[in-house]
Amino acid sequence: MGSLSHEIALFANDANHREPQNEYTRLVHFAWQLKSFEDLKFFYNSLLANKIPISGIGDHGISIGVYFSDPDGNEIEVYYELPKSEWPKKEIFSGKFPLGSLNS
Repeated sequence: MGSLSHEIALFANDANHREPQNEYTRLVHFAWQLKSFEDLKFFYNSLLANKIPISGIGDHGISIGVYFSDPDGNEIEVYYELPKSEWPKKEIFSGKFPLGSLNS
C-alpha cells in the first residue's frame, strides 16, 4: 500500500493506564487498515446495523479510525489512512474527515 505511518506501534504502560494494574503487560489496542474511506464507511455502518457499540471516532489528520471493543473488552480500531501525498503539512488535525461523513 505504499508508505504507511506505521505498521506496529509499541507504547510503555504506566501507572495511569487502564486495568489491569499489575506486573504483566497486555494487549490494549489493535487496528486494521482498510483500503478506502468507502470501506471504512461500510464497516462503520455495519457496526451500527449490528448494534455493536462504537467507543469513538478519531480524526488523526493522516487517518480516521473507528473504535469498538471485542466481547473480552479489547479495543479494536479500523481505519483508513490517506495517501502520504495528502498528509497535512503543518496541522496535526486536518478536519478532512467530518465525523458525520461516515453516515453518508
